[in-house]
Amino acid sequence: MNGRKLLYHYRMIRLLPLIAALLLALPALAQDNDARLRQSSEELKRVQGKIEALNQKIENERGRQDSLRQELESTEKQIQDTKGRLREIAGLLGEQQRKIRATRDEQARVERSLNDAKHALAQQIRAAYMIGERGQIRLLLNQDNAQKMDRVSTYYDYLNRARTDYVVRIHDQFDKLSTLQDRLSQQNADLLRLKDRQQKTLAALETTRSARGETIRAINERISNELDEIKQLRANEQQIQSLLKSLREALANLSTDFGDARPFPKMKGRLPWPIRGKLLASFGEAKAGGRLSWNGLWIDAPEGAPVRAVAGGRVAYVGWLQRYGLIIILEHEGGYFSLYGHNDSVDRQVGEQVHPGDTIARVGSTGGYEQPGLYFEIRQGTEPINPKLWLGK
Repeated sequence: MNGRKLLYHYRMIRLLPLIAALLLALPALAQDNDARLRQSSEELKRVQGKIEALNQKIENERGRQDSLRQELESTEKQIQDTKGRLREIAGLLGEQQRKIRATRDEQARVERSLNDAKHALAQQIRAAYMIGERGQIRLLLNQDNAQKMDRVSTYYDYLNRARTDYVVRIHDQFDKLSTLQDRLSQQNADLLRLKDRQQKTLAALETTRSARGETIRAINERISNELDEIKQLRANEQQIQSLLKSLREALANLSTDFGDARPFPKMKGRLPWPIRGKLLASFGEAKAGGRLSWNGLWIDAPEGAPVRAVAGGRVAYVGWLQRYGLIIILEHEGGYFSLYGHNDSVDRQVGEQVHPGDTIARVGSTGGYEQPGLYFEIRQGTEPINPKLWLGK
């Protein structure tokens, strides 16, 4: 028994240094844990700060993108207005040229009349001179009396004065036409200078649009990802849905008389194409990584080509929508709508009736696209339907 106690005390004596070391290490371990906790907390704050900075950067980029899109839309509208003014100037120049040609023709006619009158007057003067030099003696000898001779002389004087007055009037008319010709030529020169200025303005606007498009593309490369694209596309689709819903409500109380337009439902498979060209995208094809699909047709076409109505109806909407650019929507019988997007310009106004084949717009690349073309949809109410089933071959 005493031996076991001695062994126990011996072992305890040997463990005392280890116990003491552990007791001395406890504060250091606690301090180390506190340091690691503080380090983890600081690291978490740094990570949270980076996340917040990245979110703020993305937010700033998106704000810049929205601002540029608005500027791009404004520039596209200015381009449309400038092209409209150029078309007006071209019309005025054509009319001015027609006036100039008509004035020149009239001037040539008057000049011929003037030459004829001068020639007739010269012959008349020569005849009067000959009568005065030689004929008057014979007339005097053959006349019954001097009174009759006076009448003949008076008659020639009257003819000379009348012919002279006619020549003066023709001369005045010629001078007036010459003045008009000069004025028309000056106006034509002014129109040509105005056209040149508008073309320079258009070129500058096109350059601005191109530069802003490049900037937008650069921003898209920095911030675009699949989820953002899907959200944007869904927002655009919701925008169209809301627009069509609002149009249906607004048009519900209006007359549905579309003139001589054939019933739209009976035209399935026989509608004319709005424009001919290669299909860049078709209804139902996947986009945005396969999570969404196209609701219409994207048709390749040269900029400025005429876009034609596929059926008779009424212009329900003209305006700008994000990604769709400048669009025009036609309302057709039976609650159907046809949508034409990415236009460069629109030739019709809201409420105006159209007939099949009427030119309603011009092909463009509005909405931030590089390639010109027409985006085309057919909808029954707010639901998109496959245009290929409605368009003829």
